[in-house]
Amino acid sequence: MDAHPNIGLLDKSKLLEIFDYLNQQLKENAMQLELTIYGGCIMTMVFDNRPATKDIDCVFSLANDKLLEHILKNTQFVFDLSDGWINDEIKEPLKSIIAEELETFKTYSNLKILKPKAEQLLAMKILAARPEPAKDFTDAALLCKTLNITTKAALLLSKDPAFLESLSVPLDIAALDKSERHYLTIIFAIIDHQLQLLQIPVPNWIRDRAFCFDEPYFHSRHLSDFDKVKLQYTVPGPFRARQVYLDPDGLKRV
Repeated sequence: MDAHPNIGLLDKSKLLEIFDYLNQQLKENAMQLELTIYGGCIMTMVFDNRPATKDIDCVFSLANDKLLEHILKNTQFVFDLSDGWINDEIKEPLKSIIAEELETFKTYSNLKILKPKAEQLLAMKILAARPEPAKDFTDAALLCKTLNITTKAALLLSKDPAFLESLSVPLDIAALDKSERHYLTIIFAIIDHQLQLLQIPVPNWIRDRAFCFDEPYFHSRHLSDFDKVKLQYTVPGPFRARQVYLDPDGLKRV
């Protein structure tokens, strides 16, 4: 196979070419491998939510490390891929998941590609909740649609509507129904439920009291400059993105 030009980003077609080549290399070396994809790779390949991704977020099954490294270097050369085209940083957040829910995405003769179920992906996106240019909120909204969670009625008809009572963040789905980000409210409504289903330890901040307030709040509560900064920058991303900050009592428990 001739070397491919450096395309910078990897679209679905190119990703499939790479996986096909990986399988060929594995077959030539009599090696079997399982590969679990995450992040931009899965959103590009499975959900067609992105035109391309800059790298392949994945985790490999246990294998002959030296042989696998050799195969990956060959693949990088053949497709003229940049350094870091394999991104295994997902390993760190995966440590928080006690039991993954995986399913087969594609099977080759010597390569099996797995992916998390949509429910797990949604929970992981919520846990990450990174600001733009990361696509966590956009991806989470798409996953809500995939799971048919599109309205307040659908949410209340879920398996365990009682979980709504356990949330401390005030929800007003109806008020956001006309907003382009109304799916985010639904996402926050199901976060506790999804985390428990996946046996992911629920962060303490989810159960802390929280309030929505604007900038004037900081001037009316006689907070020290230190507390103001800490309140704005140590609050979890999902709250901060919605201008939801912990009150001073809650802050002490962060």
